[in-house]
Amino acid sequence: MNIWFFYIILLFLNLRSLTNVSQRNALKIEAGTAFYKKNFPLAAQKYEELANISYNLEPEARLNLAHSYFSINDTSKALEEYKKLVRLNDVVISTNAMIQVGVIETMKGDSTGALELFKIALQNDNENKVARYNYELLRKKLPQSPPKNNQSQTSESQSNNGGEAEKTEEKRDELDSTTPEKMSKEKALQILEAMKTTELQYAQQRKQQSNKKEKVEKDW
Repeated sequence: MNIWFFYIILLFLNLRSLTNVSQRNALKIEAGTAFYKKNFPLAAQKYEELANISYNLEPEARLNLAHSYFSINDTSKALEEYKKLVRLNDVVISTNAMIQVGVIETMKGDSTGALELFKIALQNDNENKVARYNYELLRKKLPQSPPKNNQSQTSESQSNNGGEAEKTEEKRDELDSTTPEKMSKEKALQILEAMKTTELQYAQQRKQQSNKKEKVEKDW
């Protein structure tokens, strides 16, 4: 009697496991389809459902979830998901997650912190054009530390700047004279589009040339 009961429980667990695998695969397809069609609200919903029934969401899926949150302006959830990926062993995914954390920090006004993140991302993957572009752009915008004997003379101008690197060199840099709100709607989405292009290129390379150095990010 006991052994039959054991077999019934085992069969039930196996059937449940098969159903769960089937459901996960279906959600992966639905989420991926919505993502590539740029239906980001639906993509976020499907990736959330996938995360709820998965023991551990795959890094590629989590990155797409974060991108989806970012694209619908839910930067709080996006930041939470990106931060889960920055220490990943996969250099491409972790680098792109770090770039996006830097973008969000820039939107929040922390250009100094963002610059450091872009620098680390570039050190991790020196071929990442998005990391290089963001790093060079912010480096030009951040004010240089003045000599000690000139600190008193420059203190007034620094206070006028308010520590906001986004407002320096207004006539020359792409992000000049832009507020964090404008950045979030325009520049940040441009960066995301650039990441999309490079990620697609990398996805094709990773499938065909597994022994060569990756060019840029994961498959978007």
